Amino acid sequence: KNDPAFLFVLGLIYMKNAMFEEAVSAFSEAAKKPEVRIEGVNSYLSFYNIGVIFECLSMRREAAEYYEKAGDYEPAKERLKSLKNRKKIVLFLPYNSSMWDSLESVYLEFKKDPLFETLAASVPYFKVDPESGEARECVDNDYPKDVELSDIRSINIPELRPDIIFIHNPYDDANKITSIHPDYYSGRLKEYTDELVYIPYFASPNGISADYGMLPAYNNIDHWIVTSVAFKESARDNPYYEKMVPLGSPKYDRVIRLCKEAKGHNDKKRIMLCITLSTVLSDMSYGLK
Repeated sequence: KNDPAFLFVLGLIYMKNAMFEEAVSAFSEAAKKPEVRIEGVNSYLSFYNIGVIFECLSMRREAAEYYEKAGDYEPAKERLKSLKNRKKIVLFLPYNSSMWDSLESVYLEFKKDPLFETLAASVPYFKVDPESGEARECVDNDYPKDVELSDIRSINIPELRPDIIFIHNPYDDANKITSIHPDYYSGRLKEYTDELVYIPYFASPNGISADYGMLPAYNNIDHWIVTSVAFKESARDNPYYEKMVPLGSPKYDRVIRLCKEAKGHNDKKRIMLCITLSTVLSDMSYGLK
C-alpha cells in the first residue's frame, strides 16, 4: 500500500469506475512518495490524471493547477492550452425584471465580447402574503427584448460550473416578504463558480446603511460592485470591505443610455435624484411635497 506504482494503478481503477474522490486521493498519495520504480507515477502522471478528473467535473481552475504541476508533460500542456483558449461562461441570475437595470449594462458588455459565453436566466422566487403567511412561487420572464433569456430549468449549474455568476439579491433566507428559491442562495451558487459577483439592485452615492450592513450573501460573494469610493470607505470596518470594487452602477448606465437615445437629445445638464423608500417613510411630509 506504500508503493507509489500500486497507488497509481489503484487511482486508475477508481478513475475508470467513476469513483473520482477515491481516485484523486490515490493519485495524491502516490505523488507524496519520494522513491519510485516507474518514472512519473509520483509526479507528472498523477498530477495529470487529477487534472483530467477535475476537468471532467468542470472544476476548470483546479484542473489548470494540476496540469501546471505536471510541468513539461506534453498531454498536460495540451489540456492547459485548451483550457486557456476556451470561452469563459458567465451566468446572470436576476429574479425580478424590474431590477434588471442593475445588471443590464454589464450583461450587454459581456454579450459583445467573443471571449465569453454569456447566459441569463430568471430564478424562481416566493412572494409571501404578510397577512396569511402563504408563500406563492413565481417566475418573472418579462425582460427586455435584448436579453436572451434561458429557461432556468434547462441550466444545470453544478454541471455547467460558470466561471462567473452575477446576482442582485443579497438576502438568501433573510427576507421574509420575498425570497428566491433556496437552490439559488449565494452559498450554494458559490460552490459552483470561481467568481460570485454581487451588484445591488439599488444605487446609492452615500454610505452603506444599517439596513444593508450585513446580509447573508456578503459572506459568500467574491466581489461587490459599489457606486463610489465613498460608499466603499463607509464600510471600511466591515469584513467585506476588500470585496468592494467601486465601479459605479449599471442603473446609472441605463439612465445615461436612455437619455442619449431619447428623441431631441441635447447637451442640457441632467440631475439624477437617488431617493430611497426609507427616506419617504421616515419623513412623510417629504413624500407629500
